Amino acid sequence: MPVTGLVFDLPHAVCAGRNEIRLDRGLARETLESQAAQLRNSLPKLLEEGFHSIHTFKAVNELDQVVVRRSVNLNGRDCG
Repeated sequence: MPVTGLVFDLPHAVCAGRNEIRLDRGLARETLESQAAQLRNSLPKLLEEGFHSIHTFKAVNELDQVVVRRSVNLNGRDCG
């Protein structure tokens, strides 16, 4: 069954701003920077992970248009 990878490669300022307003728990600045670096390093290798396709979101306004549809696998089980 084809699987599409969704990558949220949003600007650092967006991630940092959203992190600041989190009420449950925030991440240290170093953690955000580390996660951003890990994302950049892993992007070229994602297709090797078996995804049929990958869609990368680079701007917040792109997220407003996203619709995620779940499907049922060949065994009739819910995939999501």
